[in-house]
Amino acid sequence: MKAIKVILIIGHGLIHILGFAKTFGGYTNVISSKISSFSRLFWLIASILFLVSAILYTFNKSYWYIVLLFILILSQTLIITYWNDAKWGTILNLFMLLLVATHYGNAQFERNIEKESQHILNADKSEALELLDQQKLKELPVAVRNWLIASNALDVHKTRNVRLKQIGQMKTKPNGKWIDFRAQQYFTTSPPAFLWTAKVDATPFLKLSARDLFMEGAGKMNIQLGGLIPIVDEGPNTKINSGTMLRFLAEICWFPTAAYSDYITWESVDNITAIATFNMGETSVTGKFNFTEKGEFKSFEAQRYYGSGKQSMLEDWLIEVMAYDEFDGVVIPSKAKVTWNLQEGAFTWIMLEVMELEYNTYKPYEQL
Repeated sequence: MKAIKVILIIGHGLIHILGFAKTFGGYTNVISSKISSFSRLFWLIASILFLVSAILYTFNKSYWYIVLLFILILSQTLIITYWNDAKWGTILNLFMLLLVATHYGNAQFERNIEKESQHILNADKSEALELLDQQKLKELPVAVRNWLIASNALDVHKTRNVRLKQIGQMKTKPNGKWIDFRAQQYFTTSPPAFLWTAKVDATPFLKLSARDLFMEGAGKMNIQLGGLIPIVDEGPNTKINSGTMLRFLAEICWFPTAAYSDYITWESVDNITAIATFNMGETSVTGKFNFTEKGEFKSFEAQRYYGSGKQSMLEDWLIEVMAYDEFDGVVIPSKAKVTWNLQEGAFTWIMLEVMELEYNTYKPYEQL
């Protein structure tokens, strides 16, 4: 899609050549109005700068849209001056202006993400990596101990923070179509927090930017179309807060040493099942961890609010593992699907794959 945008910018620039070529053979009838030599120079400059902005955009230069905005002002001035011949160029300029606006909106969104991700990765300022408490291990349910052994978590230091990359597909409604997404996520375990940010291919020219944040016991969800149009802006509130807490609890499957954390209490059910309760301030959430006979994390289930409005109700929420892989020496779920078991039927809304994962790092990823 980026290639199409580049072609459109270059094509619009080539159209401006017509103004410069007004007096040359073969072009005399394209623009009927008389154009002075001085004006022809500006048509040429606009054409060249359109090409420059396309090159800057191709090579991901952050200031490309500023160059394009300057050109659009020049271009529209020329179009107004020669309105009868060039008025249709206004449509292309409006499209280019949309490109500028969406890029600016996305850039602002990314700057906020960068600040929040850095804040999460640097939340734990302790100098030394903490070793696992062997005494506390004995106090955990058998199913949880077997999980920590099977995942190789006992062979590493306690996780301080995490960064990971995902790809996958999601649906926005049960009868909707699958749409591709790519995401980055950051966790800290002390204090517990996460930031998930994603780009979703909603339309050929506009993408959805999503942000799910849990920090200081509060949750917040933002979704924007093209960096401009707010689709979702929820939280913090009771339902969002508990939902993001449940998400954090479920996703410790990617950093198993968090099972040792003081804010999580465990209750044994049997050798392959344990109930976990996550306490944060005045809010408490509970979920069931299911494991295989080998000790592998198999699934997580809980009651979670479906939606966040006044009409949202508690529904069965299920995470199921489809594959495992080893990252940074720890065996974790690498593929999973998330399903809402609603009264009208099961709604699998996301299928994801972890592509990269790293523990105890302080450097955020490059922008999505």
